[in-house]
Amino acid sequence: MDTDDPVTQIDNWHQAAPGVMKEGIRAKFMQNKELRKFLRQTKSHCIAEASIDTFWGIGLSMDSAEKNNTKMWRGQNQLGTILCEVREELKYVSGDDNTQDQ
Repeated sequence: MDTDDPVTQIDNWHQAAPGVMKEGIRAKFMQNKELRKFLRQTKSHCIAEASIDTFWGIGLSMDSAEKNNTKMWRGQNQLGTILCEVREELKYVSGDDNTQDQ
């Protein structure tokens, strides 16, 4: 594999990006108790990245009337999915008060 090839580098990044993002998001919430609490307060609700980005977001802006209708989403919402996954992973982080009040 030629790692100097820009197309190969982009393909490799697109494959690695969600894992890299998840590691960063997990670290962010592990390090900050207040942010962890805020994430927990979303309970089991779907989290969406309302942006026109069709990979990380829902493909719709915050101004879009369709943003609350998941059937109208044009994007993959990778960031929202990762936040939901991390929220589940961090549900019972030891040392937190009220770790079970999702």
